[in-house]
Amino acid sequence: MTIPKAVMMVFPLFRFLFSTISSTLPTQANTFPPCNETEKRALLRFRRALYDPRNRLSSWFAHEDCCEWNGVRYHNIIGRVIELHLGNPCISNSEISCHQFALGGKVSLALLQLEFLNYLDLSYNEFGGAPIPSFLGSIRSLTYLNLIYASFGGLIPPQLGNLSNLHDLILGESYYSSNSEKEPPSLYVENLYWISHLSSLENLVMYKVDLHKEIHWVELTFMLSSLSGLELCDCKLDNMTPSLNYVKFSSLTVLFVGRNHFIHEIPNWLFNLRLNGTLPSSLWLLPNLVYLDIRNNSLIGTVSEAHLKKLSKLKSLDMSSTSLIFKVKPNWVPPFQLQYLSMSSCHLGLHFPTWLQTQTSLCLA
Repeated sequence: MTIPKAVMMVFPLFRFLFSTISSTLPTQANTFPPCNETEKRALLRFRRALYDPRNRLSSWFAHEDCCEWNGVRYHNIIGRVIELHLGNPCISNSEISCHQFALGGKVSLALLQLEFLNYLDLSYNEFGGAPIPSFLGSIRSLTYLNLIYASFGGLIPPQLGNLSNLHDLILGESYYSSNSEKEPPSLYVENLYWISHLSSLENLVMYKVDLHKEIHWVELTFMLSSLSGLELCDCKLDNMTPSLNYVKFSSLTVLFVGRNHFIHEIPNWLFNLRLNGTLPSSLWLLPNLVYLDIRNNSLIGTVSEAHLKKLSKLKSLDMSSTSLIFKVKPNWVPPFQLQYLSMSSCHLGLHFPTWLQTQTSLCLA
């Protein structure tokens, strides 16, 4: 077949245009936009307010693109900072060694200029008992906030209740021993009403936060329909609302309320939850629970087969250092397969609990 002369003359033109366009297109290495300059300057101001004894943020320089900075994650399409991973990376068991890597100083207002920031981790740092900055409640884009073991103290600002997009809130005491004679102030709340505004919250962790003033913590936390993890350990709680028969809740998989000051019978709501707005025909229903930790409390009463018969997903059960009576039939076969069990101080009866023989993956403590 003979190609027409006119077509043959067009081919070189196509080749020329293609090579010209190709030479002007960005290569694979430079397709991502640079870090936003306003946010870059904001991060530099944030860094200047910090004490960084081990130069963890040594890569944070004005002449470098902030997408290359240690701990900074940015969106490679819009070129905006979305995450700050600034938790202490030290994994040593030595408190002294890890303290050397802790950031300190002041958390700067410059963070407010990171309008796409959704992840902030300042855990295991040393902020000397300073209060949690209330302005963090204005970073409405946050979905993850981790301030545990960062040595913040004082009143937890209720402004955190403005973070309606928050999925994870993790707060707790200092990890490091104070070198001064005066201990840094503990974190505490006057009330938890602000928690009820965190409509997207999935995990709430508070460790050694003084919650003793809030007597309605059960009702307030269980108003959060998306909550799957609740850990309130060593928080000076002394009331589990034993008169409350049920709570409207369906997604809880982790419940840790150990090391508190409960001194009453184990409450009905712990095993008898109202799901999806209807009261289940079978009592003692909490079907999604995987971890249950009620240790180190002065709980009394009897836990029977009826309490546990719907907990088919349970993997970890810690009832140690309580006065609970565990009463089941000799031939009882649990609906779950535990991987961890601790029941020291519980009353188990005169005979060895034969149901333990059915737990093939069990680690006893």
